[in-house]
Amino acid sequence: MRDPALEEVVALRAATRAIVETPGLTGRQKLLAILELRDRADRADLLEWARQVIWTEARAFLGKPPDPPPRGPGDPVERACRSLVAKGLIRCPSCARPLPTKIEFARWDRLRRRMVEEAERRELGRSG
Repeated sequence: MRDPALEEVVALRAATRAIVETPGLTGRQKLLAILELRDRADRADLLEWARQVIWTEARAFLGKPPDPPPRGPGDPVERACRSLVAKGLIRCPSCARPLPTKIEFARWDRLRRRMVEEAERRELGRSG
């Protein structure tokens, strides 16, 4: 079963992309349509995600450069783990769980690179 809140975010992304890619609309018409979507996003259950997908799809149209590819972990837990390991710890001082090893961090880095590459391939497939 699909989550209606997630479906709404997906629909907002698709609508934004359609607006930006529609050749028959003027820049002003596109901007007004994007603003209407932003107003719709402000009422979404997943407010931050809804706003983010609209921004991500519209940023090139709005004259903003693309986000740089991720250089490191975006997950706050992974960042905290890496910080603790860099201090020489092998267990979390708060919960006493074992911290990931350097081998596990390297695996996570490879997985993250693969995910970015797959996302880029999908994106190229859609636009090309």
